[in-house]
Amino acid sequence: LGATVGRGQAFPFEPVLVPAALPGMPGLHSFAWAEWQGQWLLVGGRKDGLHNFRPMTGFPPAGRNDSLFAINPHTRQVAGVPTAAFPEPVRSQFESTNAQFYQRGKYLVITGGYGKSNATGQYISYPVLSVIDVPAMLGAIAQGTPPAPHVRWVADTLFAVAGGALAMLDGVFYQVGGHRFDGWYHPMPNAPGVGFTQRYIAAALRFGLNPEAPN
Repeated sequence: LGATVGRGQAFPFEPVLVPAALPGMPGLHSFAWAEWQGQWLLVGGRKDGLHNFRPMTGFPPAGRNDSLFAINPHTRQVAGVPTAAFPEPVRSQFESTNAQFYQRGKYLVITGGYGKSNATGQYISYPVLSVIDVPAMLGAIAQGTPPAPHVRWVADTLFAVAGGALAMLDGVFYQVGGHRFDGWYHPMPNAPGVGFTQRYIAAALRFGLNPEAPN
């Protein structure tokens, strides 16, 4: 398809999409991702389609992504490690939907996300900031070694947000927008026993982070 600019001027290029099949790769959406030396790391998201809006059926656990995937798009090789290899609360966060994320060098920083907590059985926005050493994680997935040592995390309710954005400016992180959603997602918030709370975040959280600092 050709593209035009104002006053009928044509762009000097034409976008082309070429689909590529990746055997062993489920269809995912709403995940966090990072790239390192031509390889991709995918974390979280959903394996099913749009969530069901009927009561008591929204965001079923069976549809969440329960693996971290390492993908080589050039060789089309796909490898994964189950989220069960990680401790709580990062295991649940790594299965969440619409977490905020940003890649800084070799580190993937993830905040929040929405889903069902393995620890409590409740649907929450996760109050977690996690940092993944991307090349180390890709290596662990490829070699079959324990992946958990390549993740660091901190818990704070300030990070309990989903659907926002995470960015960096002049060395400072900004978590912008999104909302805090706690409870089972459905169209009947006042139904007995299944209510939820939701608060849109009309603000930006500003914070510093040094991934190299000791625990």
